[in-house]
Amino acid sequence: MLTVAVAASGCSTVGKINPFHKKDTGPKEVASVGQRVAVQAFDDKIEVAEGLKGADFFLPEPQPVTQWALPGGTPEQSVEHVAAGGGLSVAWKKSFGQKSSRGAHVTAPPVAVNGKIYVMDGEATVSAHDAQTGAEVWKADLRPKNKRDAEAFGGGLA
Repeated sequence: MLTVAVAASGCSTVGKINPFHKKDTGPKEVASVGQRVAVQAFDDKIEVAEGLKGADFFLPEPQPVTQWALPGGTPEQSVEHVAAGGGLSVAWKKSFGQKSSRGAHVTAPPVAVNGKIYVMDGEATVSAHDAQTGAEVWKADLRPKNKRDAEAFGGGLA
C-alpha cells in the first residue's frame, strides 16, 4: 500500500483531483509592446550587501581573443572581457557556397582557429579560409554518397 501511495503521489492525475491543489492561473501581469512590468515592487529598496560595502567594481584587463573554436567562443562558453581593436573595419568578404534555401540549410556558424576560418554551407561543404586574406585553403564535400542517407540536414563545426 505504501509503495502505491508513494508512486501515485508523483502522478499529475492525483494533483488534478486534489481539491486543495492550488491551480496556476498564469502571470499576474503581462507586458504588451512598449510597456514595462516591474520585477520589483515600487517601494522596495535595493541595498548593497554588507560584505560588498566599500568594495570597488572593476573589470580585468581586456584580453585579445585569437581563436573562436566553437560557436559562442570557448569550450566553457565564457568569452570574458575581449579586447576588440580600435577602428574595426571589414578586412575581406567572400562567398563560400550554397546559401540557405528550401532544400539546403546553413546551420553551422563559422569558427576561427589557428589563423583559419572554417565554414559549412547549405549543401554540407566545409571549407577553410585564411583569416587574413579570405583565400580558400581547402574544401571538402560531406554530402553522403548514398542517396538513401540524403534526407537529413544540418551539422556543426568545432
